Amino acid sequence: MDKFDREILSILVENGKIQLSELSKMTDLSVSSCQRRIKNLEETGIISKYQAVVNEKAVGKGFQALVFISLAQATNEKIGEFERALVNIPAITSAHRIFGEQDYVLRVATTDLSDYQQVYDTQLSTLPYIRKIETTLLMKEIVPFRLCLDQ
Repeated sequence: MDKFDREILSILVENGKIQLSELSKMTDLSVSSCQRRIKNLEETGIISKYQAVVNEKAVGKGFQALVFISLAQATNEKIGEFERALVNIPAITSAHRIFGEQDYVLRVATTDLSDYQQVYDTQLSTLPYIRKIETTLLMKEIVPFRLCLDQ
């Protein structure tokens, strides 16, 4: 991956719907070169998919929480069962296994505190093998998702 590939990726992260001709102008590459590079980035798995970034507040899911979970038992089988259960909770917008005192951090989006409490009571607290759950409410986003490529 060279500086042109990194530049193409940075532009696509900001605007995945950019016209190939505009991308070509912004990178000082020919249209065919940009197209070839994008295809290579896709085929090698560097670009894994394209998706829309949705304003959660605009669709009624503006209440955001980070949920830290520690497991009571952490065998491979139990970890797998726990992780499969996470996938079935629609309010979880991202989930990560982490190092540290907690084992997982989840990002949860709901309509309001009452909706979060219902998700907590009926779905999060019933997940298997939980030892401890801690919730931190998000006040505001400072840095949205961005791509960090050493240039």
